[in-house]
Amino acid sequence: MDDYFLKFEDRKPPEPLQYSAAREALWQFLATIALVVGAWYIWWRWTASLNTDALWFAIPLVLAETLAFFGMFLFVYNLWKDEPVNIETPPTRLADVVSNHPEGDREIAVDVMFATYDEDPELVRLGIIDAKRMTYPHPIDVRIHILDDGRRDAMRIVAESEGANYITRTTNEGFKAGNLRNAMEQTSGDFLVICDADTRPFPTLLEHTLGYFRDDKMAWVQTPQWFYDLPAGERLHKKLGRKFGEKGGRLGRKLERVIGPITIGADPFVNDPKMFYDIIQRRRNAANASFCCGAGSVHRREAVMEAALRSFGAKVEQRTFDTE
Repeated sequence: MDDYFLKFEDRKPPEPLQYSAAREALWQFLATIALVVGAWYIWWRWTASLNTDALWFAIPLVLAETLAFFGMFLFVYNLWKDEPVNIETPPTRLADVVSNHPEGDREIAVDVMFATYDEDPELVRLGIIDAKRMTYPHPIDVRIHILDDGRRDAMRIVAESEGANYITRTTNEGFKAGNLRNAMEQTSGDFLVICDADTRPFPTLLEHTLGYFRDDKMAWVQTPQWFYDLPAGERLHKKLGRKFGEKGGRLGRKLERVIGPITIGADPFVNDPKMFYDIIQRRRNAANASFCCGAGSVHRREAVMEAALRSFGAKVEQRTFDTE
């Protein structure tokens, strides 16, 4: 296994972006100006700028601009304000998160699922080890499952050596979704934690997420992902000192005293997920429009099964309609 990423093991995740009323007011002010100017522009385009000699081109063009403006309106609506969900304490028993359950006094059962196909088994092992280190302040039944669509003996050996349950199937129908569906049919946990083959869950993942499920209507919780092997970059004074000697280093330090810390070469491809998880996803909560990202998410089994039954019922109804 290429273990290049092990040198990043000691990195710490960045602090979540904090809410700022001033920044939110500035965003709402600028967004309102953009919408007003955009609406005026679209009105002008439809009423005063159409080229009547080439309507075959003018109308599709202005229609595309109108749709782009509508998309901007939806974007502003989704991100208008931050309405954080209340953070509840970790539940102690099943009755805290599932109403009217006949076994409400028992401990909560959680299935942690690692979906894999052809990834290096030793890479998956790292995620299994981290999942085994997850902590919780109350008794809890955590079961780790390896969902191997590659049907590999090496992956089975890793799972068994780490005490994880190994699940496979004879086909790859449905790819990852089919893999998860097959695993759900063979497991019974009250909640599911979905992980990719290279996901490394933090020890407090369950402690920080299960409390949200005290709300009976909470179907799933998406945790922010953090890519810890992003280039950290180099401070300006160090880079200038390395290139231009002591004078360059002094110049860099003077600039940083005036401007603040400057890092060169950090995250060159803009892969930092904070903008998406800490701003876009969190603000979409207010419009009930945040979405699952496929890994690092916790799901209520009952909600997943309900969605599956609805989908199955719709297909049966459609087939019945088609045959009549």
